[in-house]
Amino acid sequence: MAVTKPTTGIQSTIGKATERLRYDGADGYTTGTMGKIMGGGGRQITLDTSALK
Repeated sequence: MAVTKPTTGIQSTIGKATERLRYDGADGYTTGTMGKIMGGGGRQITLDTSALK
């Protein structure tokens, strides 16, 4: 997309997050429940959609 007119946006920094994962294969293999830690730090910017084309 392209910004087609002057606009303002909101910038956010993504925080740390954790999730619990488990894999169960068709052959009976399982990993059990594991924790996954994601460090965060990425950024996202939200713009007024009327300024985008």
